[in-house]
Amino acid sequence: MVYVGFLATEIGGLFYAYSQYDAQREINNRYHLNLSGSKTNSYAPEGLLELAAAPWKPENVFSWDVIPVLPLLLVAEYSVSDFQNIGNYFHQNTVRFFNAPVSPLAGLGLVLASAMILNTAVAPFEEISFRGISLNNDGQLGSSLYFGGMHLANMIMPNVSVEETIQQAVFATLYGFYSSQKTLENNFDFQKMIAFHFWNNVISMALDYMINPDKQLYFCITVPIRF
Repeated sequence: MVYVGFLATEIGGLFYAYSQYDAQREINNRYHLNLSGSKTNSYAPEGLLELAAAPWKPENVFSWDVIPVLPLLLVAEYSVSDFQNIGNYFHQNTVRFFNAPVSPLAGLGLVLASAMILNTAVAPFEEISFRGISLNNDGQLGSSLYFGGMHLANMIMPNVSVEETIQQAVFATLYGFYSSQKTLENNFDFQKMIAFHFWNNVISMALDYMINPDKQLYFCITVPIRF
């Protein structure tokens, strides 16, 4: 029930964010005044389904904006002991997924499937909110700080420490700067950043589960784990 409730909340947020994004595009007549004083098309005419499908488009995933930055970021997030635990994951006879005993392979598959379903709503919702709306209204600094600060609320979630929350907020702020910069460079097209956000969250959730399956029983509540 918690899983379904969180998913429903994220889907509702996605529709709301897109409606605001679409309204903002109309108000600005799809134009943005850049620093040089000339007008550029600041809003690509993407539909909601196109944005939600962004993580599955090869041109978004296999781009220099995503590769090799995403693997380097993932490596930086984990310690040597974390990778040791990941390596030991398949040595266990059973692991638990929402308190049900399953094989390690089944547990990993269930986490990956759940993470993909959740992040189909989470990644577009947050990118629309911060790179589609806030970047235009608050600028690169404001939208990045807001994005990082939003993650401080994760400290109230089960099994998430203050230290982990601060780490999440710092990584999210840094990602906010990077994602905002790439969105500006791509004339406010943030589909590649949706793909980056989606796969970072999916892979991070899977790795976090492998490090400590019992701790990640509430993983659906603590999304985004990293961003």
